[in-house]
Amino acid sequence: MTASFSRHRAALLVLAGLTACVAVPDPDLTVRGSTDAASSPRDGAPLGGQAGDLAELGGRPGADLDPIPDPPRDAGAVEGDTRTVAPDADEHGGPRLAEQNEFGPAARVVALEMPANATEADALGCRVAGRERGSILYGAFHFAMRELTSYVTPDEDGVIEMTLLARMPDWQAGVRVRELGTVGLGLDEGARGADLEHFSVRGGSTSAAFDPFPVAADGTFETAPETISVQLPLLYGGQTVFEMQNATLRGALRVDGPGFAVQDARLEGYYTRDGVAGSIRDMDATCRSSTPEAWCSDFRLIVPPGGCQPFGDPGTCDLLIDALALFVGGFDARVEPGVVPDACDSRNSPDCNAVAVCLSLEMTGVVITGRAP
Repeated sequence: MTASFSRHRAALLVLAGLTACVAVPDPDLTVRGSTDAASSPRDGAPLGGQAGDLAELGGRPGADLDPIPDPPRDAGAVEGDTRTVAPDADEHGGPRLAEQNEFGPAARVVALEMPANATEADALGCRVAGRERGSILYGAFHFAMRELTSYVTPDEDGVIEMTLLARMPDWQAGVRVRELGTVGLGLDEGARGADLEHFSVRGGSTSAAFDPFPVAADGTFETAPETISVQLPLLYGGQTVFEMQNATLRGALRVDGPGFAVQDARLEGYYTRDGVAGSIRDMDATCRSSTPEAWCSDFRLIVPPGGCQPFGDPGTCDLLIDALALFVGGFDARVEPGVVPDACDSRNSPDCNAVAVCLSLEMTGVVITGRAP
């Protein structure tokens, strides 16, 4: 193998490592699913998103989102679980939330997708400001030869690489979706329990805390912008922090078994230069450890020890970030504190500093039974 080819291959590996996250996908964070409340995709189920689904949430079609109560099911004999078998419901008001334990109602990301191009992003109703409408990183995921949803669904051994749990502690037992008013939502990393309905929250793993937001009578909602930070698995082992600035979540809530579901959701935000530098630092630290991963030999072909670390050469870090950004198509958004993000093109706008990201996702109801290490 020639040196030039080795460097090209290394660039691909590094890029894939930087962006091999969830496959809302499931990366476990891309997806427009059906608005039929009687169906909610379970692990591995196709989402079948269409351009007209939920009319980009702008039309808020309440009639299609009135939930159909789930049949009674056993919540499982798990210590500390105080949930009832099924929520109370009436003919017109929709199901009431079941009794909850100390962790409150919860959901898990079970499907995650990203549009392949700007046309698909428009069809999904992506609203993120970016030249490619949140689809630039699709090529990196495609290079990894994995669907984003595979990161949030169990493999053949039952292992889930990325478990993202949502909690709504303000939602009280007995309250219907149409009665919610204003609630907050938190995202946490978790660990699977005995089955796919019971999970634990990892200590100190809060990925995001969305301030209270209004929920319409039909269950549709949209959060205010926040910063989201999750641990993503790398293509060839290890993890890195994937941080999205100015991230918003919108979708439609419904009662789902022991917890709640979020249907036809969009998670949108921006992967900035600082975020890319942070990913490089994480991989550099892994490769400087006493037990480096197998991919580190390729990584070192283009990233010297200390790359993007505080003690490293700032100029080298900038060159690395620019090279990686150009490989995926360049930065396509401008993000500045206190300013609404806007689209740009790094090929002729040197102040472009972020990649716009649009992820379509689905969540289904689960029980949080405790805390994991």
